[in-house]
Amino acid sequence: MEISLLKALLSNISSFLNLSSFEKINSEPVQKYYQRAEEILKLLKPILNAIIDSEVTSDEVLIKAFEGLGLSIEELREQCDSWQPLFSKVYFHCLQKIKHVGYEQTSSVIREAIRDQVDSVGPSSEILAKIAENLSLGSNQEILIEAVALEKLKENAEQAEKTAEAEFVDQIIGLVTRMHERLVLIKHSQTCSPVPIPADFCCPLSLELMTDPVIVASGQTYERAFIKKWIGLGLI
Repeated sequence: MEISLLKALLSNISSFLNLSSFEKINSEPVQKYYQRAEEILKLLKPILNAIIDSEVTSDEVLIKAFEGLGLSIEELREQCDSWQPLFSKVYFHCLQKIKHVGYEQTSSVIREAIRDQVDSVGPSSEILAKIAENLSLGSNQEILIEAVALEKLKENAEQAEKTAEAEFVDQIIGLVTRMHERLVLIKHSQTCSPVPIPADFCCPLSLELMTDPVIVASGQTYERAFIKKWIGLGLI
């Protein structure tokens, strides 16, 4: 077996495991991916050390598998390391690089929903609900933050003239728009008040009746707690 290849792979694994000390690793959805990948790589590391010590005979298939794993670990490390609070959760799942970390089903559901959307079939309400639940996109504010992140990704792709990526992000934006429309319908259906609540009385970020409204410089009124979070993220 190529000792240099295995040592390089072990180095990639160690570099990935060192990310545990970074604060951003505790953010969703990075934390789920990191913890699952960490479990797998910690089991793999002593096996690789044993292979090095035993000087196992080279195997072309195994060498290619190790090379592919090394590249995947490096790419996943870069993704985790580059995560920011305003990075798209949906896009992050679509970029998953290591298979069998336990979350590839979510990625496949997202891609299936996008295909249905492109084919004008439209993802079902059940599929949209599943994506929202798996990615913690259950509130209006979370969906709006996701939309802002995707618009930024699309803008960056267009500026870099990455047409295919820009088109893919645009498809994700369409999916998130459907998720938002679904949430608005649910909020309206849950309104039990016999007296209709004027739209101006509801916070645009939470879609809930405001109890502590504040007016920002633009003249728009928001629920204080929600606009504070929005400002804290640098979105206004």
